[in-house]
Order: sequence, then structure tokens, then C-alpha cells
Amino acid sequence: MTDRLTHLESTVEELRQALQSHVGVSQEHQNNSVSQNLGHGARPASDLYESDFMAWCEGQAEALRSRAFDQLDLIHLIEEIEDMGREQFRKTTSLVRQILIHILNLKAFPQDPAVNHWRSEIAAFQNDLEDIVSGFIRYRFEQREEFAVQQQKALKQLQKQFPDVEFQRLEAMTLDEIMIWPEKVP
Repeated sequence: MTDRLTHLESTVEELRQALQSHVGVSQEHQNNSVSQNLGHGARPASDLYESDFMAWCEGQAEALRSRAFDQLDLIHLIEEIEDMGREQFRKTTSLVRQILIHILNLKAFPQDPAVNHWRSEIAAFQNDLEDIVSGFIRYRFEQREEFAVQQQKALKQLQKQFPDVEFQRLEAMTLDEIMIWPEKVP
């Protein structure tokens, strides 16, 4: 694991411990959670998490805003925060893979009538990528050598679609270079 990932995991654990000690929340209390009143009877937050996720989110946000730490469903809240980070990374890799598929198509079929469409799609994916990329996602992308992973997935997908075409592998690119292609690659 990278140093940054280890640091993130320890930060999540520190948050968990700090909240427990700050508000005196025991593990038993976390599992039972304090009831949230939503107008149709009080329900434990952990039950609400399973039955009405949107209401659970709103209740947790309100508890945080009002600093009612004793009302937090810490177990589920920590899981959701961790999942949010993983989801951002999945979105990043998915967009990168789509960009690579289109670049590989451009290189393999430079005279195809779809060239302008592929370039347009690349620009749209790059805009989406710019909206979600952060410093930590850049770091994780580089540390995991994610370019090679996503290029392999793109090639596999294209080989299924075009079994008779030999696609040329792209030279490795950083996330920033992918976001400004074709400036990086002639």
C-alpha cells in the first residue's frame, strides 16, 4: 500500500477514535444508534440506513451540522465516507478507459468517418475528468500504475469489437497528460 493510502486509513481510524472519545460513544451505542425523529416515529439511525438511505443521509448531515455527535451512526457513516473515495477513483478510471479507447480507435482508424465524433467524445470525457480529479486521485493513479491497467482493459474491449485489428499500445501517460491529450501525443 502506498504511504498516502496508509495515511488515509489511519486518519479514518483516528476520526473514529476521536469521535468515540469526544462524545463518549461506546461500540454498543454505535451499533444501536440514537433515534432520529422524521415525523413518522423515531427510528434508530442504523435501521433507517437499511430502510431509507436518503432520510439516513439527511439525518446524519443534520446531526453533523448541529454537532449532535451522539446521534451519528458512526459505523455506517465511516463506511460511506470510505466508499465515496473509492467511487471517485472508479469514476476516474472509467473515464480514463473511455478516453484510451477513443485514442486507440483514432490511431487504428485515422480515416474513419467517426474520427470527429471520437475527438468530441474525448473532449467530453476530459471535461468530466477535470471535474473529479484531485491531488490524491492523481497520486493514487500514478502509484497504482493505473494507466497500464486501464490501457489493458481498453485493448481487451477493443479486441472483442475488432478481433482482426492489431491495436498499437500507447506510450504511458500521466493523468494530467490524459486530460490534455492530444497536446501530449502527436
